[in-house]
Amino acid sequence: MKIISNKGIIQIAISTFIGVFITACGSSTPSTGDIEDYIEAKFSSCENMLITNIKKTNGHQDEKYYKVDLEYTVKLKNYSHLEKLKNLYNKESVTIGESERQIKSSTELVKQTENEHHQYTAAVTNSKTKPRSPEWGANAEQENNYRTALEQWKATAPEYRAMKEHEEFLNDAKAELKILYAHYDDDMRNAKVYGKIDAVVSDYYTKGCGSSTEMKKYIPITTSSLISGGLGRMIVVMDFGFEKDDIRWFEPQEINMASSIYMQKTDNGWRSL
Repeated sequence: MKIISNKGIIQIAISTFIGVFITACGSSTPSTGDIEDYIEAKFSSCENMLITNIKKTNGHQDEKYYKVDLEYTVKLKNYSHLEKLKNLYNKESVTIGESERQIKSSTELVKQTENEHHQYTAAVTNSKTKPRSPEWGANAEQENNYRTALEQWKATAPEYRAMKEHEEFLNDAKAELKILYAHYDDDMRNAKVYGKIDAVVSDYYTKGCGSSTEMKKYIPITTSSLISGGLGRMIVVMDFGFEKDDIRWFEPQEINMASSIYMQKTDNGWRSL
């Protein structure tokens, strides 16, 4: 028969008491579960973002609060939508790219024609057969005679006719360029992705999330952007370090984040501030 000494009984009792006390009072520092509950709650309304690899890296007690340093990874739940956006971008880039090429060609034609037109106007101005305007102080009869002679000259002078034909060609070229710009503006306005890759992809990342002021604490957000083409509202832009039309926006991104939170112990466990 094994005999337990009084000393052993006391040690068992103390151990049991400490275990019960810790269980009743909870951990003296926030647990991994507490931190996961906190950060996951911040992203609970986000429809497309997923938070993984949450871990505590450091922590210390202040006068009233416990500061926790943590790391986590932000990524999309499903990257297939980025591929759809990329395909749409490629389709739109063909149409808009062709418009841009046409505008470039038409602009060069207008500039060239304008330069040539100076030669035509100079030929008219310096024509030796063109009636000379009367001197200052001419009477009404002299003025009328000049205007009549000038109209007769315009009707027959080859240099004047050439200038007017060239002027008509220039006006047609300008009108065509104006139409091309109108079509281009329509294409850009109706584009869903082209010209605003950063905004469209960021909108997908942050869909359903809270205010940009709040989310800026937990994900890399830079500025807000006003976009149209089906969105037409202010949205936040993810800070991936890409230019706004960089096609790397369509590549899957996993953002490793580091943050700090303050927590306070309550009767119901650890709560964030």
